[in-house]
Amino acid sequence: MDPPDLAESRSSTSIPQRPKEAKKDAKPKQQKEPKPPKEPKPAPAKKEKAPNVPSTPVDPHSMFKEGFLKTVFNEKPASEITTRFPPEPNGYLHIGHSKAIAINFGFARYHNGVCYLRFDDTNPEAEEEKYFTAIQEIIEWLGFKPFKVTYSSDNFDKLYELAEALVKKGGAYVCHCSGMVRFGMYEDLADIVLRYRDQTSTRWRESRPSICVSTSRQASRGVA
Repeated sequence: MDPPDLAESRSSTSIPQRPKEAKKDAKPKQQKEPKPPKEPKPAPAKKEKAPNVPSTPVDPHSMFKEGFLKTVFNEKPASEITTRFPPEPNGYLHIGHSKAIAINFGFARYHNGVCYLRFDDTNPEAEEEKYFTAIQEIIEWLGFKPFKVTYSSDNFDKLYELAEALVKKGGAYVCHCSGMVRFGMYEDLADIVLRYRDQTSTRWRESRPSICVSTSRQASRGVA
């Protein structure tokens, strides 16, 4: 503890206070003028995508003016062109059919000819009316119109009569071989074709052996 005289001296001693400065007169605040409202910014213009247009117009007839199809026509020019598109109505058309449609119908149209739509209706078990209708709709959708709609079945009776006449003339015969025998015949034919493919057609007919037991003649003479 501090001695009494030291404690008294501390209590009697006071720190002089710093005189306060007189406050300066505050300047009156100037009222700010209200800012004008901001004008709304225009919405940025949307960039329009350039259409996917080829640089040069496409000529739909270009494939008939040059290349293979032009060569085919120039080999045997004809004043009248007749073509046909022969789908089998057992299913819907696929993308590959569009090429055949464009060539068959387009070739005829380019040369001022006609194109038939011939339904190959030779398998009635797999055919339905909806396929007949769908095929015609697709052809029209692609921009073509058949000159005439025909059906293979319309000629069955006539083809049968011609086959009978050909058999009676000795130009054809009826094969009674089983399926397995016919399959073996086809294999023999393939081998014969490979061996004689470089020979002339006369040599082919003279050298070809008999491969069908339904005729004693050479198979080459069995079909005219």
